[in-house]
Amino acid sequence: MISILKHDVRKHIGAPLLLLAVIYILFCIVERQGSPESYELFVLRILSDHYLIIYGVTPVFLLSIFRKLEEDTPLLIVRFRTFARYFYTKWLAISIYAILFVLLQIITVLILGIGLPVGNEYPVNSLVENELFNYFEAAFSTPLLAVISSSLYMMIGLSFVGVSILTIFHFFNRRVVLITVLPAYLIMVIGLKIPALGTLPFITMNRYIILHHNLVIGNGILWSVTGMIVLVFVQIICIRFAWYRKFSLSWNVTGKGLFFYYARALWTGKIILLLCGIIGTLTIWKAMNGMEESMQDYILRFFYGLETGNFHLLTFLEQLIYYGTPLYLFALFIETWCSDDNLPVFIRIRQKKKWLIAIVSNGLIFHIIYIGLSFTLLFICGLLTKKTWIAHTIQISENIQMSIWPIFICLKVMELSVLFFTFFLLYIWLKNVTAAYLIVIAAHALILVLTVLFSYNPAGLVTIANLQIFEGSTGVPLNKAFTVLMLGSILLLGSISRSYKRFFN
Repeated sequence: MISILKHDVRKHIGAPLLLLAVIYILFCIVERQGSPESYELFVLRILSDHYLIIYGVTPVFLLSIFRKLEEDTPLLIVRFRTFARYFYTKWLAISIYAILFVLLQIITVLILGIGLPVGNEYPVNSLVENELFNYFEAAFSTPLLAVISSSLYMMIGLSFVGVSILTIFHFFNRRVVLITVLPAYLIMVIGLKIPALGTLPFITMNRYIILHHNLVIGNGILWSVTGMIVLVFVQIICIRFAWYRKFSLSWNVTGKGLFFYYARALWTGKIILLLCGIIGTLTIWKAMNGMEESMQDYILRFFYGLETGNFHLLTFLEQLIYYGTPLYLFALFIETWCSDDNLPVFIRIRQKKKWLIAIVSNGLIFHIIYIGLSFTLLFICGLLTKKTWIAHTIQISENIQMSIWPIFICLKVMELSVLFFTFFLLYIWLKNVTAAYLIVIAAHALILVLTVLFSYNPAGLVTIANLQIFEGSTGVPLNKAFTVLMLGSILLLGSISRSYKRFFN
């Protein structure tokens, strides 16, 4: 066991550690020039710099683990009584390497900080650049204690990340490791621009590595430590009872049934390109018209819409394009795959309700993905144009600032669902795709009429202009909008379930 442990530790030591040392040496030299801080504060600031950790430390560590992933050989496994003991030895080797990895950072910073005045106290002033120290001061009595705590936490966090990568590789392969680690690292990077994303529990790698990212939220350390314990426990269960299994992910949807038959027909390369192209054009167009703004301002402008009783031609056209795109593409799908040319499919359906469930399910999923794609492209475009998350141009009411986006996304899904249900019900009754589509799109024109009744029109209801989001806004309250959309969905679904048999007459 000892020899295998030494072998596994040595195989990780090499170029990545040298690269890490060079990064820290250069960073410390630059940061020390003209630094008025004490020795302890300098060490704390360097070891806790999240830009250095995210852009320097984490990639080097991930690279050092990934490049040494190798399949288990029987000659090594037979030297242990159980496979679990063998695998725990590999876990221990990665944990020792993670400790050495962090110790190298500490030693480098301690050496390069020599000569600074000694003072194990926090700064008295509360300048913006000392915000990091304010977080630590609230949790730790001295900078030295904060250094020790941050370093120990990083050792534990990197060990957890390393053993998790090893476990994923054992049960899957390198490709799955990449697909798992890269999105987690991407969320870690984007979290610098969007703090709300970086505070998500369990899925954000920075919460497991950077201690002070847990100090800015309530019970942050408790959530992160609990997440690590639970995930390690799950890995232990898998290693003990399913160590011999080799899983694989299937990238092709090959499900049977009417739902998958329609899903394969709907999600073609042409449809995906059209969705990405139209949403991408709208997001870029909005970004070009508002360069000096935050990410939140940018998203607010994108979904602002028209106020009831007002008319602006360009905004109205943008609204018609955004709402009309998914419905138009799904209408084309209905016209192609639900026509008389597909009579053999209808004949083979024993229960006609399966057709209804397949169409409605695909339609809902299609519109939900459309909304998700919209926000994804908005975030990407905002990051590419270097927008920060905090809103400074448009003020949001303080009492809903933290929860506005999850609520807004849910309402947006409900709004598009109501429009889809309306279109589908009209199609069943009229048996004319074009007429059903035009009626739903024409409903957006009702917003031009300034009446209380039309202010609850589902077509264009969930926009920033029509909801009571801004301070002093006279728009529709969020709870009333939710009630209208929920009742509308229930009534429309009930009507569809009672009327769908007309389609087969």
